[in-house]
Amino acid sequence: MNVSGITGHRKQIRYLESLLAKGNIPNTILFRGPSGIGKSIIAKRFLNSLFCDSDNSPCLSCSICNHIAKDTFSDLIEITPNEKGVIPIGDRDKREAGSIRWLIERLTLKSTFGKTGVIINSVDRVTKEGQNALLKTIEEPHENVYLILVSSSKGKLLPTLISRCFELKFQSLSESETIDVLKSIDISQEIIDPI
Repeated sequence: MNVSGITGHRKQIRYLESLLAKGNIPNTILFRGPSGIGKSIIAKRFLNSLFCDSDNSPCLSCSICNHIAKDTFSDLIEITPNEKGVIPIGDRDKREAGSIRWLIERLTLKSTFGKTGVIINSVDRVTKEGQNALLKTIEEPHENVYLILVSSSKGKLLPTLISRCFELKFQSLSESETIDVLKSIDISQEIIDPI
């Protein structure tokens, strides 16, 4: 898996690479750890690897990788909290984009590339009703659908949801890794030095 631009989490990345190499990818993986440490970036890069045919997948430069980077690739869906900070279950009759019911309905459609990747960022912000609705999709996954649930708070997730996921734990970045990230986004040395 091409990890250029990703700092830290070598153990987790090696594990994900072994899943890719063996072709033995769980349908649902829970990425759990502190917020702001790169879990969502790694999730997207991992799912990107399922679609890019490059030897060092994802190549980050082909047409598929460019569409994924621009969030215009139809078979990679990313759900994030709305302006109220929650991921709603959605109305039964009118499926609002970004809601759990919209996602469940979307997963019944045929994919263009033979598989679908889904990232639910801050899954701990899905309502309890929404988590219960998502459970059936996790228990009986559609063929070639891969969900990555990203969470910083295990306590807000239903135990039944957690028990049906493969869990990959992430830790905070080390001080040197944090400094590397800050340098990569051009934070001035005066600000970095107190760290």
